[in-house]
Amino acid sequence: GEGGLIATSDAGLAHTLRQMRNHGLSLDEPAASGPGTNAKLSELAAALALHALHHLPAQLRRRRAYSERLRAATAATDGALVAQRVPAGVVSACQNFGVRCSVRPEGLAEVIRAFEAHGVEARRYFWPPLHRLPAWRDRFSLPVTDSLADSLVCLPLHGRMDEVTLQRVEEAIRAVGDQLRSWQPFRRGNA
Repeated sequence: GEGGLIATSDAGLAHTLRQMRNHGLSLDEPAASGPGTNAKLSELAAALALHALHHLPAQLRRRRAYSERLRAATAATDGALVAQRVPAGVVSACQNFGVRCSVRPEGLAEVIRAFEAHGVEARRYFWPPLHRLPAWRDRFSLPVTDSLADSLVCLPLHGRMDEVTLQRVEEAIRAVGDQLRSWQPFRRGNA
């Protein structure tokens, strides 16, 4: 089951969020109702979530260890592949393993195919960026977002990766990094 959690120490915000998750209905003053959704967990999803919370610390430790291994592999590509930076003092949940590729946008499909040839699924998770969708197109200029969207793929990372899978992803990172270094026409800065 899917679900989410919001934690806040702001009582007003907490009240607004509770109202929004309950169809926007205000129980205090019906005339104060507003936009909302039915965003409550079902009983089954809540029971699964409560059970999963007991395993969360161990799962996060594993994901962080896997992420560190994949980071080491990307670091060895001499900048052909660069893992998302985690700022000092921040502890990541390692939800995704985003990798920036040193190619122009038209070369990203080739990078995805190169990973696939090594048995690893690389996907464009954050594509297209919202400002490129028809409702917002031509309303915003976001060059940094555009640059990231045109160069970012996510590689497999989950809480129960076995050694064979980890090694396959590490080997694919090294091999695709070697390919990228040889694709001089596609490298950023040579456009």
